[in-house]
Amino acid sequence: MLKIENLNVHYGKIHALNDVSIEVPDKSVITIVGSNGAGKSTLLRSVAGLVKLSGGRITFDGKSIEQLPPHKRVKAGIVLTPEGRRVFPKMTVRENIALGAFTRSKSELQGVEETAFSMFPRLKDRYNQLAGTLSGGEQQMLAIARSMASKPKLLLLDEPSMGLAPNMVDVVESAINYIRDQGVSILIVEQNIFMAFDVSDFGYVIQTGNIVLSGKSCELANVEMVKKAYLGEIKE
Repeated sequence: MLKIENLNVHYGKIHALNDVSIEVPDKSVITIVGSNGAGKSTLLRSVAGLVKLSGGRITFDGKSIEQLPPHKRVKAGIVLTPEGRRVFPKMTVRENIALGAFTRSKSELQGVEETAFSMFPRLKDRYNQLAGTLSGGEQQMLAIARSMASKPKLLLLDEPSMGLAPNMVDVVESAINYIRDQGVSILIVEQNIFMAFDVSDFGYVIQTGNIVLSGKSCELANVEMVKKAYLGEIKE
């Protein structure tokens, strides 16, 4: 579904991504793990069209999308759930979900809400509550529900477990499994390697903008190098 080839991104003189190549097959969950500043979020933002590329190629459903603006990538089926949730705090749960469905017809909104409440029953109880008054875990639920309202083919999840209590991490993990069962492919970047490898099929380890290791998640979880990469300790 998604193929990234030799992707390069610069922030001024900083080489944030260096010839990164990954693939996301249809109906799969792929994870990118690494320490802070490794380039994980930059990679997702590149796929979403929010970062200017220095070089490389991004193909989605067999079509090159490097020149496609972000809103057209959403319409094509690529949706980003950003780091830090970024819900609209002065809008209700209902209004946040409705905004996520801007690419869909009004007649589809009820179905969108039903999907959201199937994933996160707690949101139904908060239906008319302002998003800014929700707990951190509830805001993360809402951010994911808002993304799913766009009916993605590929969901990009940026640090979905960050700052959450263990019970909320379990809720997010269950949601990822639910989304996968709906036939949606997922590319997730995470520092929580245990959760990331538990929900994914295949993983990549990124270190200072370079992919340094890849393999099946069940195998990577037991590789000592992964722990060192997560702690930012990989050395040549």
